[in-house]
Formats: sequence, C-alpha cells, structure tokens
Amino acid sequence: MDLTVVLPARNEAENLGRLVPDILATFERHGIDGEVFVIDDSSTDATPDVIAELEGDRVRSTRFPVNLGRAHGIAAGFHHAKGSAVAVMDSDRQYDPEDLPALLGALADGADVANGVRVDRADNPWRRAVSRTYNAIVMRAALGVRVEDANSGLKMFTADAIERMGYDPSSLHRGHRFLIAWAVASDLDIAEVPIRHFDRPAGRSYIKAFREGRLTLLDLWTFRRTVIRDRREGAKRPASSRR
Repeated sequence: MDLTVVLPARNEAENLGRLVPDILATFERHGIDGEVFVIDDSSTDATPDVIAELEGDRVRSTRFPVNLGRAHGIAAGFHHAKGSAVAVMDSDRQYDPEDLPALLGALADGADVANGVRVDRADNPWRRAVSRTYNAIVMRAALGVRVEDANSGLKMFTADAIERMGYDPSSLHRGHRFLIAWAVASDLDIAEVPIRHFDRPAGRSYIKAFREGRLTLLDLWTFRRTVIRDRREGAKRPASSRR
C-alpha cells in the first residue's frame, strides 16, 4: 500500500463526513493505493456515528475511551498504518487532500519526511503570531530546527522514518508539536513542500494559546533532556554496544 492518511479527531463530526470522501477521491484521481485511519479521541458529538458510516476497505478507525490528545492519536496511527508512507493530517478541513500527491512526490525524490508549509495561512493574526514565535524560539533558537513551518498540520513520513524516530509522546504534554524536531534528532532528511490552508469550515478549535505555550515550553525541557540526550548518547556508543 502506498499511503496511510492518519486523522486524529475529537468532535469533528461536521468535518469528517466531507474530509474522508475527499481523501478517497484524491486517491482515485491520482492512482494512489491508500487508506484512511481515523483516531476518535473520545469524542462527545456524533463523530463515532460518522466514522461507523465511513468505515470500509479503505477506512479504518480506533477509539480512545478517554481523551488522550493529538500526540497519542498520531502514535496510534503510526502503529496501525499499513502504508509505505504515512501522512498526518488535521481533521478540521483546513488542509487540502489534493496536496498529498506533492508530499508523496517529495518522499519519492528521496526525503524521509515531507513537511507541509502553509502558504497564505487562513488563521487570524494572533494565531499566526503565536506560530511565528514557536518556530523562532522553540524550534530554531532552542532546538536548532531550521524549517519554515514546524507546526503545520500536514506532514508525511516514510514507514522507515517512523521506525527510526521511535516516536513515543508519553513523557510529553504536546508531543505532536515536536514531530519535526524528533525527525531532525533522528537525522532524517526533511523536504518542505508548499501547501494550501483554509479557514475551518465547521466545528471549533480546542487550542488555547496561553495553555499551549506553557505546555510546549515544559515539553521543550523534557524533549531536550530525553529524546535529544538519548540520541546523542546512542551516537557516542560503539556500534557493537548498540546492537
């Protein structure tokens, strides 16, 4: 199978019913052998019913009994994915499935990770300012990650890259915000691909800027202490001791 699209979702009943068919239509138009894997993060709206109606040969799902968060949804998607490439995509319909072939193309050209870079972002000025600050302070200054849009909601990884990353967000509050940093720490080749970005057409965002900023800064300390340190120590050990 070419591609698994992982959709973490919480209370996205109004969006999933449109988004999943759009992804399947993109597969059909571009000759992609793909599937969609939805993670229902303990939704309290009609999301479980919508997913049940969508499930079939190309649509699978799992449901968390309690709200675990986007990072754990991504980890579950990585675990269950069947594709030789795995995309992580927000379920809010702010991203266009027609950008998936371009990300696949970047992997075919040799990249381990294709990171979508939002062009003409539809977010309000406050959200854009928070994102710029995150990219400048957390990613570039603190972690040395030189990408334009580390927090984009559309990324794609080869299956081999996922295995090399060993992504485990259990020690972090917002582990999904460190996916690109995880890839950099794992010495993966990252391609940046321009993608479209739209206003959220339905539902509501659960992101609260102050809370996200506080938890991301706490995670930064943990990430540097664990993930980066472990990889540096692993690189220092003789090859025979790493087997």
